Amino acid sequence: MLAIVSIIIFMSMLGASSDSHVGYASPYTDIDVDAAYDMITNSSYPHLVVLDVRTQSEYGSGHIYGAVWIPYTELEARIGELAGHEDHEIIVYCRSGGRSVTASGILDSYNFTEVYNMLGGFLAWQSAGYPVWIGTVHNIDTAFSYDTIQAAIDAPQTLDGHTIFVKEGIYCEHLVIDKSLILIGESKETTVVDGSGENRTVIEVYANNVNINWFTVQNSSRKAGTSYAGIKISGHSCNVTGNYVTKTKIGIFVISQRSWITENTIVSNGQGIALYDSSEVTVEANNVSGNTVGISLALSFNNVIVGNKVTESSAGGHGVTLSSNSLNNTIHKNDLRNNGHGIWLSDSTNNLITENTIANNGILGIELSPNSPNNTIYHNNFINNNKHVVATTVTPNTWDAGYPSGGNYWNNYNSADLSGGPNQDQLGGDGIGDEPYIINENNTDHYPLVGVFYSFNASHEKHVNVISNSTIEDFAYFESNNTIRMHVSNMTGNQTFGFCRVCIPNTLMDVSDILVIIDDGVTATLCPNYDIYDNGTHRWIYFAYEHSAHKIDIIPEFPSFLITPLFMTATLLAFIVYRRKHIMN
Repeated sequence: MLAIVSIIIFMSMLGASSDSHVGYASPYTDIDVDAAYDMITNSSYPHLVVLDVRTQSEYGSGHIYGAVWIPYTELEARIGELAGHEDHEIIVYCRSGGRSVTASGILDSYNFTEVYNMLGGFLAWQSAGYPVWIGTVHNIDTAFSYDTIQAAIDAPQTLDGHTIFVKEGIYCEHLVIDKSLILIGESKETTVVDGSGENRTVIEVYANNVNINWFTVQNSSRKAGTSYAGIKISGHSCNVTGNYVTKTKIGIFVISQRSWITENTIVSNGQGIALYDSSEVTVEANNVSGNTVGISLALSFNNVIVGNKVTESSAGGHGVTLSSNSLNNTIHKNDLRNNGHGIWLSDSTNNLITENTIANNGILGIELSPNSPNNTIYHNNFINNNKHVVATTVTPNTWDAGYPSGGNYWNNYNSADLSGGPNQDQLGGDGIGDEPYIINENNTDHYPLVGVFYSFNASHEKHVNVISNSTIEDFAYFESNNTIRMHVSNMTGNQTFGFCRVCIPNTLMDVSDILVIIDDGVTATLCPNYDIYDNGTHRWIYFAYEHSAHKIDIIPEFPSFLITPLFMTATLLAFIVYRRKHIMN
């Protein structure tokens, strides 16, 4: 008996440093690699667990696909990670078959009933020619690698704030993110999370402060009456940026506060981006095309929809919709073309709709259904829609920002700016029509624009607004000399004269006089009306020119009483520099 005890103690000591093992009386089963491969690859064991008990470096250099990594020295401490698998098949392997025996015995001692020890270990697996996998999902903070994205999320080593980097490949998964993580795909084009058309959302986010960047997300169920999404955000302060989302019922579904949905491409879904019961969400610079509805808001307030391109919504579909008591949202600088409706409001009020291009929509540019009053709508360009506006609400909406800021550009507006404007037989004017644009008895644009509205970011969030019947090809602001430069060309082939009406912040060009120089002074300024209005914060100027392509410089002209002191100062500085050079020589 003493000899047997000594052997057991000796084998225990070996087990701590090699593939030797401690013998257990529990009945785990030995199987060879062929039997293990068959169990892994056939569909008879839906809950099968493959357990790799080697070191991290061994696992990282190659393993059986999908293997759970728990080194045998940590197995008892981490036994809880296998909870729920007590009666499921577990294949255990190590390098050559020693450590797996120890691990199998530990599992038996914790009442796992279907434990299989793979004889010969990973070396035998390789010798048999079976596939070896190197993890493609990496936790940047722990340096651990995983075979699936969900495994990386669920790993106990993965903590809030960690970054998960996913190499290119197709991952047929449905992700549940319940930690505050950053998920980054190697490439939007080649890192794909595919939902396989199952009745589930592809990526569902429950945690706050989650970032999802640079994936293709595709193929949720598109079954009618469901809300399965490509990405569903239920956490707050999340950021979804730079992804491609397609073939889902809802591309990105947001039920959140203070989140950002930016620079995504969202194509061929039911709804592109849907906000429900959301607030302080920014939806910016997304390309949304070929969906039934581009961007929808329901029961949502204080959100910003800015700088998106929403096109080609299906026949009868909508570019942007606001419904179900959506309040105080800003719809700003979006390009809404070739949809059924550009914008549709139902039971929504106090929203701000500005600086959008609403063009070539097959049914309506904008529709305001009943119970959608008190919305403010100005500085939009309504161009070639089948009909620009239908407003059935009996309570008025505001369609302009007063004078001199103005209202909207309507390409079917026929009244003249009698001292200029679209009827360029006379020169001068202020860029605003002399007659209101009447939509119905409750909705009137009192200051319709006679040129297209443009807005340019000049410097430090200072914007220069331009109304023009020219096409503005480019815009630049040179901070060094406070100069604005634009290149313009004909908007139509039969124009004789062009005009620009420019609104400049005084903090951008705060001088008493402004000059407009066309083609370096070669082309005459036909109407140098440089002082339409100044309200103390902005100055409006107007000028006209014979039409063709032109370079236009807008420069500050300093008052004459400043010119002499400035010249004298410059001369004195030049003299001092000259004297210093000669003294040093």
